[in-house]
Amino acid sequence: MRFILVFALLLPTLAFAQSGIITGTARDRNTQEPLIGVSVQVVGSQLGTVTNEKGAFRIESIPVGSYTVQSSYIGYQPQSRFNVNVTVGNVQILNFEMAPAASQLQQVEVVANRRQSAAVADLVTPLSVQSLTTEEIRSNPGGNFDISKVVQVLPGVATNGTGGGSRNDLIIRGGAPNENVYYIDGIEIPLINHFTTQGSAGGATGILNVSFIEDLKLSSSAFDARYDNALASVFEFRQRYGNPERFSGNVRLSGSEFATTLEGPVGAKTTYLLSARRSYLQFLFKLLDLPIRPNYWDFQYKVDHKLNDKTSISFIGVGAIDDFSFGVPRESTPENEYILRSTPTSTNGIIQRA
Repeated sequence: MRFILVFALLLPTLAFAQSGIITGTARDRNTQEPLIGVSVQVVGSQLGTVTNEKGAFRIESIPVGSYTVQSSYIGYQPQSRFNVNVTVGNVQILNFEMAPAASQLQQVEVVANRRQSAAVADLVTPLSVQSLTTEEIRSNPGGNFDISKVVQVLPGVATNGTGGGSRNDLIIRGGAPNENVYYIDGIEIPLINHFTTQGSAGGATGILNVSFIEDLKLSSSAFDARYDNALASVFEFRQRYGNPERFSGNVRLSGSEFATTLEGPVGAKTTYLLSARRSYLQFLFKLLDLPIRPNYWDFQYKVDHKLNDKTSISFIGVGAIDDFSFGVPRESTPENEYILRSTPTSTNGIIQRA
């Protein structure tokens, strides 16, 4: 009887512990002004809320699981975010940028000369611009949270056949891998992969942490004028802000690496995002008695300080250390041992700050 009474008292606490929180903002896509009164609904449930005077919303007590979250507002196109994973302990941050809805006018019939219209190029090229959200990157089967591998499944994207499936050498519209350019929050970085080779921007695995990414825009033609050095494609990564409410983070352990991400507020107007990742492939390959010893680190951070309601300043950084060496297997001939010991090793590092 005593056990039943204790269980009954703890049951509400246990039920509350198995729920999560979704928070974020809703803004006008063109002006970046916060939208007041936007309805944000968890599809398939009775959970929902509206944005406040700052365009922010918060939905609590959401059972753990994967959901579709939809925002709607009069005069704007509704927007949905799919595969939003709600977990215990961490706050899921969603930011909606809503586009104004086009007004429908009365029907107008336009008659044109077919010969003239055939000579006019189509200015709209929807297939040349593709977007991915962080939820789509996380849920991609076989992507392993690697942005470069997820991009390979998009139309018009191929990989270098000589590297097989182990490298991220992206060939877009027939361009070479080193003809792609990469921008994070509008700042160009030279590469996004570990163990790149000369003349190629591809590598064995990606550098960027998917926990930082708000969305990815891939333009394979019709580049903006500000991207004057693009030959094949432009990758635009937009990073999110850190959790403005409380300290949180996540840890990821896979068969080849260990990664951790931390985020939270520093005062009322400052947030931060920090991450570090360390591989242990060198220990795995040594255990398998393979001669190669790949080893890498990467780091990433973003600190954002809000100056006022419309202006903020951000400090971002991306760094990586690659260390590739060789070891002598337990079963080896003297000739192979000589070759392995005389082969030069390489250590590369890249740091990008803004």
